[in-house]
Amino acid sequence: ADVLAGRWDGAEVAAFRVNWADVVQRVRLWTGRIGRIVRRDAAFEAEILGLQAALNATIGRVYSRFCDADLGDARCQADLDVAGRRAVGTVTAAAGALVQVAGLGGLDPAQLARGQARILTGAAAGESRTILSARLAGAGLTLDLHRPLAIAPAPGDSLRVTVGCDKTLETCRQRFANALNFQGFPH
Repeated sequence: ADVLAGRWDGAEVAAFRVNWADVVQRVRLWTGRIGRIVRRDAAFEAEILGLQAALNATIGRVYSRFCDADLGDARCQADLDVAGRRAVGTVTAAAGALVQVAGLGGLDPAQLARGQARILTGAAAGESRTILSARLAGAGLTLDLHRPLAIAPAPGDSLRVTVGCDKTLETCRQRFANALNFQGFPH
């Protein structure tokens, strides 16, 4: 369950040559980090990234008409604690990538696309997924997540939902009144 939830992503891995007659005598052969983990049948396959993997990271900015900041981060500075941008609800049902939630009455389902759903309590606590779409369903909302949660939330678990951003200047200006902090290059 921890592997499926991504809790081992980025974990450090070290290989040693050990004298089994005296385990204090050992030599570190290499170190790395766990990268992508793929599930195949009943087993997992983990990619081990060496020290040189850090050299492949993108440094600097990509010039695009779209914003490259994450909604609400230090560069974006959009206040997500304003009413209608973030709410905590209760999971009523979950099946695959669909999660039904009650208690999110203050959020507009049309603004949840590209938003985040994060489980706060229960066995799936800490798991987060991007929301593809949301629609009204009875007294609550049905969230269609980008991919299923590794550990399905149980009815009664708390879930925090944050509105999404399509990273355009128009949305930044109209939805968040944050055009001064827009991190794209629309012109």
